[in-house]
Amino acid sequence: MFFNSAAAQMNQALSIGVGSVNGGAGFVGRSAAVPKCSRDKTPDGWFDPAETNNGNPPIIVEIKAEVAGKPLLVRSVHSPNEALHVPATAFSSKAKKNFAEGEAALEFYRAIDEANIRFVEKATALI
Repeated sequence: MFFNSAAAQMNQALSIGVGSVNGGAGFVGRSAAVPKCSRDKTPDGWFDPAETNNGNPPIIVEIKAEVAGKPLLVRSVHSPNEALHVPATAFSSKAKKNFAEGEAALEFYRAIDEANIRFVEKATALI
């Protein structure tokens, strides 16, 4: 499983409201579903923007197995329903636990379910 937490953090930072010239609140935003790195520099977890269905950083799941003596690689790109808010301290034990138990956990389970469905479909075709 791959998740670009740097893209998620950038998306959060760029979507913070900023003051505009006329005094109203403006928003700066960009799609974190557009990879900044080339495929050859990030072979694991790279995705094409066409594989996503919203501007949220996707969760990529790859399953590699052997079925009936044949290699099988299944890849799934899951676009979370809402942007996952990754705390700046995401790798501290408390923040990691909160992230894993919140909405993020549900989205990761959805990503795994999508990949499992694809795996069963492709594996069944090989048998």
